[in-house]
Amino acid sequence: MQSLSPQRWYLHYDTARCRRVRLSGLLFIALCLGLSGCVELDDGLGLNSSEDRSAGVSLKNAHGAHCTIISAKNGLWRKSSTWAQARIPGQGDTVCIHAKHRIKYDTAPEAAQDLRAVIIHGGLSFSRRRSAQLRVQDLKVMKGGQLQIGRLNSPLPRQVTAEIVFISMHTHSPSSRDFQHQLGLISMGGELEIVGQPVERIVKFNGNLLVGTSRISGIKGAALAGSILAKGWAQGDEVLLPATRFERSRRLGNETRTLSAISGQRIIFDSPLEYSHKRVLGRPLTMANLSSNIVIRSAVPDEINQRGQVMVMKNDVNGQCGQTTISGVRFQSLGRTDKARRLSARNQNMMYGVHFHLCGTSPDRTAHVVQDSVLVDSPGWGFVNHGSEVSFSGNVAYDFTGAGFVAEAGHERGEFIGNLAVGGRGVDRYPFRRIYLSEKPRIVRADLAFHGDGFWISSPFVTVSSNRAIGNHGHGFLWYQTGIDSSFVGQDMAAGELSRTVSPDFLSAAELSSLGYRTPKRYWTAAPNRLRISDLPLFQAIRDNYSAANFIGLRVRYTRHFNAAFLNAFYPGGRSTDDFSGGSKNRGAVFPGSSSLRNTVLQNNEIGLHTSYSTRLEFDGLRIEADDQLVRGPAPSARNFELEAATGIEMNHNSNSQHLLRNVRVVGYPIGERRSPNDDEVRARVRVNLVNCDEPFITWDTDTIKRNRR
Repeated sequence: MQSLSPQRWYLHYDTARCRRVRLSGLLFIALCLGLSGCVELDDGLGLNSSEDRSAGVSLKNAHGAHCTIISAKNGLWRKSSTWAQARIPGQGDTVCIHAKHRIKYDTAPEAAQDLRAVIIHGGLSFSRRRSAQLRVQDLKVMKGGQLQIGRLNSPLPRQVTAEIVFISMHTHSPSSRDFQHQLGLISMGGELEIVGQPVERIVKFNGNLLVGTSRISGIKGAALAGSILAKGWAQGDEVLLPATRFERSRRLGNETRTLSAISGQRIIFDSPLEYSHKRVLGRPLTMANLSSNIVIRSAVPDEINQRGQVMVMKNDVNGQCGQTTISGVRFQSLGRTDKARRLSARNQNMMYGVHFHLCGTSPDRTAHVVQDSVLVDSPGWGFVNHGSEVSFSGNVAYDFTGAGFVAEAGHERGEFIGNLAVGGRGVDRYPFRRIYLSEKPRIVRADLAFHGDGFWISSPFVTVSSNRAIGNHGHGFLWYQTGIDSSFVGQDMAAGELSRTVSPDFLSAAELSSLGYRTPKRYWTAAPNRLRISDLPLFQAIRDNYSAANFIGLRVRYTRHFNAAFLNAFYPGGRSTDDFSGGSKNRGAVFPGSSSLRNTVLQNNEIGLHTSYSTRLEFDGLRIEADDQLVRGPAPSARNFELEAATGIEMNHNSNSQHLLRNVRVVGYPIGERRSPNDDEVRARVRVNLVNCDEPFITWDTDTIKRNRR
């Protein structure tokens, strides 16, 4: 894609004796301004247009945008001299910023006009002195362009606000091919640097908050007030208080309040609390700040197809994504993919809240950064890494349908560190505990992560540490490592790959050493030299995570699962795949690598830990705890596959999984551990304690399971 260059613009007279004259610089601008509505501009790519002559001049650039107003020089947006048309951009305009121009945006919210599009080939930066609002349908940052609001070393000052509001100028067709790349902030190889005032989002509170409470005072109030002021919180900020219990039949107890006052001794909310928030076995509560002086939002959130999105992608197939740095931003009511419904022609994928789309990974590429930011209200996914390398740290995702944080396709790199996911709504139904296999129409379309999960991780290459997932209808953390994504939809899956594969060269030397082999021991016949994602261990650090008041606290599925049961269930007739030699009894020798999950705390989840179709998982320092807030369910029964009694550890029968449990403690669950009949899931239990459990152990009844599957 080419930048707009004045040396490639041509003037056309709209007469029968049209003459073509090559112009540049000030002569070009002067002639444009001196002519009436009979001219148009061409960027030299053969894409002329005679549209909108009433605007005096129009340009159709290489990306199909008919520019009704273009920059003439560096300058302020609100100055008519900045623009070739000698006027300020107004209602319905499509604005193009030249590759050599830097424009400062400083339009006050009350003066902002609804713009059809802003196409940035040069630079657009928001004022650091004046609060500003940009109302636009399509905001595109092209290769070589830059959108800047604050700088990482100089954030937007607290007293200044910046807002981007996505409006819909005309009716979009949800089934059109271009719908995925419209309506929102789309970076197509351009650079984004959006940095608001620093706020440490997540704090802990060593006290209880009971229903009806509207203030926190005394010693605990003074301690909390001092802590949040030091972290950048202020009067008027919106605060999130997550739930401390999970119950299927009622609303989750997450709620938000405004800080109406903060003094040295007390904190006052704007209204009394609707729910109680009580510490579980002495561990502190979590609170989060949802406010920012930079807000990117949709103007009409109630109409999902009129919402905006934020997507970072390449400028073309062989290009690269521009560097993105986002810090201290609130994303509000973004995304058009609705995970409450199945994907279809009118409910397309890819349109999420903040989405890095196939930017690629490489050792010499700097990771994109999203930190200390907030995403509130998404009908699909919140923060998404798809085939990219992104560092997500210190962010909060709240009130989403599908999943809060996602590593989508299996070949992502980067990290999720210190984030918080709260309020996953999901589809709000619980068909058995095999909640994915019961949704065949979704799985065959690669339509996953729809249950309201805090973290949905498909990649074994990302670091996941010090995160918190609280009050979600689905999983707190879910590793679902088939690596299936939309690139496989519509293919003849009996002949090709059925899940994500990677070349051995994609792995680092350390990862290959951990894996224990380089040549694939089994493979899809269509890709004999590639490694299946589902056969790989978790390579990076998985530690110090916290999950509370969710349906399932932590679930690991298809991590080194070494069978095709999942895929064969949906494509009967065989897969033409080669398996490793040696049989299941020799897995430990053939596949020596293990996945390590350390120092995890799971509290008041209906199910604490669930593993299935996975091999050689090592859990060290795992704490699975419940108190009197836990909904215990009916009395346990070994004959009931739809068992609804709360369970600490549940391991699905999968022969010789060779898991390791070390320093594990289960407290207060009706069922401590649910095992397979032969107890062949675990190769060793070292210091595993089941405390105050009604039934320390209960076994799967495989005959009953088979009967219920039919």
